[in-house]
Amino acid sequence: MSFNFKTKEIENNKHKKIENDLDEIYNTEKRKGEFDFSHLEHKEKNKVVQILMGILFFLFVVFGISLIGFLIFNKEAKFSGEKLVFQIDGPIEISSGSEVSYLINLDNQEAIDLVDLSVEIKFPLDFKLKYSSFKPIENSNIWKIEKIKAGEIKQIKILGQFLGEVGTSKTISAILNYKPINFSSSFFEKKNSIVTILNKASVVLNINAPEKVLADGSIDYEIKYKNDTLLPLEAIKIIFKYPENFKLIKSEPEILQSDENVWFFSNLQPGEEKILKINGEIKGVPGEIKELKVSLGIIDQDNKFRLQAEKTSIVSLIASNLFVELRVNSQTSVNQSANLGDILEYEIFYKNNGEAEIKNLIFETKLASSNLRWQKLETKILPRELELISRNSSAFYKFPNSIEDNTFLSWSRDQIPQIFSLKPGEEGSIPFRVFLQDKIFSRESEAENKENFPKDFYLESFVKVKAKIGELEKSDFEINSQKITTKIKTQAELKIEMDHSNKEVWPPKIDQESEYQVSWKLNNAMNNLKNIKISTFLPENVIWKEESKVTSGEIKYDPETREVSWEINWLPNYVGEPFSDIKIEANFKLSVKPEWLNESIVLLKQTFLKADDEFVQDSISTSYDPISIN
Repeated sequence: MSFNFKTKEIENNKHKKIENDLDEIYNTEKRKGEFDFSHLEHKEKNKVVQILMGILFFLFVVFGISLIGFLIFNKEAKFSGEKLVFQIDGPIEISSGSEVSYLINLDNQEAIDLVDLSVEIKFPLDFKLKYSSFKPIENSNIWKIEKIKAGEIKQIKILGQFLGEVGTSKTISAILNYKPINFSSSFFEKKNSIVTILNKASVVLNINAPEKVLADGSIDYEIKYKNDTLLPLEAIKIIFKYPENFKLIKSEPEILQSDENVWFFSNLQPGEEKILKINGEIKGVPGEIKELKVSLGIIDQDNKFRLQAEKTSIVSLIASNLFVELRVNSQTSVNQSANLGDILEYEIFYKNNGEAEIKNLIFETKLASSNLRWQKLETKILPRELELISRNSSAFYKFPNSIEDNTFLSWSRDQIPQIFSLKPGEEGSIPFRVFLQDKIFSRESEAENKENFPKDFYLESFVKVKAKIGELEKSDFEINSQKITTKIKTQAELKIEMDHSNKEVWPPKIDQESEYQVSWKLNNAMNNLKNIKISTFLPENVIWKEESKVTSGEIKYDPETREVSWEINWLPNYVGEPFSDIKIEANFKLSVKPEWLNESIVLLKQTFLKADDEFVQDSISTSYDPISIN
């Protein structure tokens, strides 16, 4: 209305001005004489209209521009950028290895639509993505959303698994990029994150072990591990830190790699429990504490070890205080020697030197040899093996008399009732006798196979005792006596032969010299010999003739001592008759001129054979009776 009023006012003013101008013209023209009113009025009217129309057009343009600008600027003001809610929802604490779910929420509370949205999620290295509500861009962790309308809510659901160490914090962060629908400017950005703590292990770990074990005895560990999640565990690693002076003997399942303290397992299903059994020897002194540490973890996709659980087991070493000793021929030394045909007197001596009762004793005596046999075994208390045979006499000859690696003689409370319980300070013994074979070959056919003659005859023996300490749980133990090795000396034999070389003076006559040929023939059986010496002494009336020869070594005569000696540095096994065609002989001549004739004339005094047995590492000696002439 104000606009129209001003327009009319302007027009009235113009009309007044026009009328004044016309009055002035009219009076002037009137003074001059002629007037043309119509013409003058028509010209002024057209000019005014044009002016008015121009003003109106200008005002219309200004109004239009103002309206358009108002509409545009009023529209932009409706997007605040503060009303888009971008949030990650998920658990604050979870078990390592368990399934975890996260929701990425996008709530558009703006008045306009949002377009070209992208959500980039950054996961920890030990997070394994299992599922998302829709697929991200290939080979990336970016999810694309084309449009979220004003007032609309959209979510991205993520399912996965953490394979991290217990007690660590894991951060999942997300970045949102977007722009309003009518904006052509650059993208807007929002960020958010969530922290989840791994407060519990994915695997339950337990160690079963005795509280006390024997020093220098064996120990069994049982390691149980269970998948405590709802997902399978694909790679598990168990690391052992053994006690000091522990030696692994066996495991179940067996270890598959060179490291004796690392085990790998795969595919442990949800709720599944498995057991790893370890057996070993542990050494130490009574009263010492031994600790086993077990670390269990998961191997992630980057082949890194993620610790899940650690357990320790402490055991105390105790002494069994059971003394056991094996004696052979009253000797306890570990290296002994014997001859073929000897009788070995065995005794198992035992005593409880402790303060606790020892129960359920079982004695097992092992006799081991590769080629030695016994002829007979005698014992006052039959071992279990012979006790069974004694009940059936027809089976006696079926009992093996060869001593093999698996030959045991055992005694338990069934044979000796008193060893069911051995009180502190009590002792006892179990005696038995072994009669060794007296010949190298039990059959003549064996002697014919000269390429396979047996060598290194020996007998190994020791006692293993199994027992239990009183009422103590899991106190079963085993101890061994010392191992005694009885080596069998070689059989070296000397044959002495004599022949009178002058048959014309036979039989001997007083004051007439008679000559005799003496032969020493030596053979050696299963062991090599060194430093061999055969010697004798000549009586006063026997003369050394300086005629001698040997196949090996050297023969000497000492006129001062009247000793005849034959020395050989070294001699191999199985030489001389009947073992080989190689002869080991010494021949020499003697003479005698008897002053009187008795019933017999001594030609050689006692003869001695001495040598060192290389296998036994001991000397052998044999003596032979004097040689006389009848």
